[in-house]
Amino acid sequence: MITLTSKMPAFDKDAIAMLTADHRRIQEAFRDFERLKKRGSKRNKLEVVKQVCVDLQIHTIVENEVFYPAVNGVLTIRNADNDFIDEAKVAHVETNNLIVQLGSMKPGDKLYDAKVTVLGENINHHIEKEESVMFPLVTKAKLDLVALGDHMTMRKAQLQSEMSLSGRRTKARKCVARASVAADSESRDS
Repeated sequence: MITLTSKMPAFDKDAIAMLTADHRRIQEAFRDFERLKKRGSKRNKLEVVKQVCVDLQIHTIVENEVFYPAVNGVLTIRNADNDFIDEAKVAHVETNNLIVQLGSMKPGDKLYDAKVTVLGENINHHIEKEESVMFPLVTKAKLDLVALGDHMTMRKAQLQSEMSLSGRRTKARKCVARASVAADSESRDS
């Protein structure tokens, strides 16, 4: 069980709300990628993929280091006789493998778009299972989700600082916005 000391700031966002917010932001980035893929915008796709990969890395580290150990400590989640948390960890390894592969590629490379699309599909499946199986059970468990969320928030902030994220998400969103404006202009000109 996570306990807070008076030196630790309270962020008042429970663990499930934090993870769900991450899920929505990551899903939106994959939707942005699909829109950019249709427009053929290589530079903009690269920015979106870089950001989503960093977001996924941070998300999986926080889940593996903080959330899953806390959850595993209060309940056992079984899905088709398999340990759900172990399945989630395997999914994280697969995600990391695709992220590493994408890190050595660029838009236009053979299989780049396919790998990003498969990554998005895998992530959506993982999110669906977490939100439909794990989160309802965790919500019912005797676990201080706000304290856990505080601990996760601090770890996430530490990882973001280590990965020097200042401005990257904003840059990715601006690339998507520019591509959307360009596509709208082309539509009107046609």
